[in-house]
Amino acid sequence: MHKYSNTICSLILSAAILGGCYLLAERGEDKPDPAIQEQKVSEDKSILTESELADYLGITRSELQDILELDRKKRGNFNGNVYDTYSFLPRMELPNRSYIFLKSEIEKWVEYHSSKLD
Repeated sequence: MHKYSNTICSLILSAAILGGCYLLAERGEDKPDPAIQEQKVSEDKSILTESELADYLGITRSELQDILELDRKKRGNFNGNVYDTYSFLPRMELPNRSYIFLKSEIEKWVEYHSSKLD
């Protein structure tokens, strides 16, 4: 019996390792990648929060805050003159002083500003 103990232990150890690898592989397939899930949420949503808009535009949240602050200053200096529809970032202010954005309007705003670069 002592003669086969090393072989039996090796077989048991191998089976345990293979079984563990199988279980880990199965568990990994069920978990969605958070980055993919976040991207899917943004694609499906028509109304975006500030952080979602920053992700959608590929900028940092502080860069978005800079754009909003610049817009606030431009609106303050507006004085009722004629302006292009998408001169300002289209947004709606909520009672808690945060903003939400319509994705379709943001796309038009980006298109307007990219055509100005040409």
